[in-house]
Order: sequence, then structure tokens, then C-alpha cells
Amino acid sequence: MQVIYSFKNLKGLISDETLISLFPQIEDAKSELEKMKTEAEENNIYNDYEFGKAADVDGSEEE
Repeated sequence: MQVIYSFKNLKGLISDETLISLFPQIEDAKSELEKMKTEAEENNIYNDYEFGKAADVDGSEEE
């Protein structure tokens, strides 16, 4: 639990790579950052799709 509290308290004060390296289960912080970046990009595409789908349902058109 201490690692989680440290992570929350240090976010924005030190790099994400350094924060990730604090987790003992993560052996390669750079690799983990790449995975996180890929997931974020995939989630943004999914969220954009869902947003567009929701706009079609209510009949509004936004560009």
C-alpha cells in the first residue's frame, strides 16, 4: 500500500517512468510506459467512436 500512496503523492513531481519503477512487480518501466501509451491511444479511438455513436442516437450533428 505504501507504494500506492507514494505514487499518488509524487505524481507530477517526478517522471512517470520513475513512478512506475517504484512498483516492485514492474521490471521494465519504459516498456510499461509504452504499453500505457498504446492503451491510451486505443481507448481514445474507442471513446471517439462511442461519442459519435451517441451523437447519432440523439439526432444532433457535431463537427
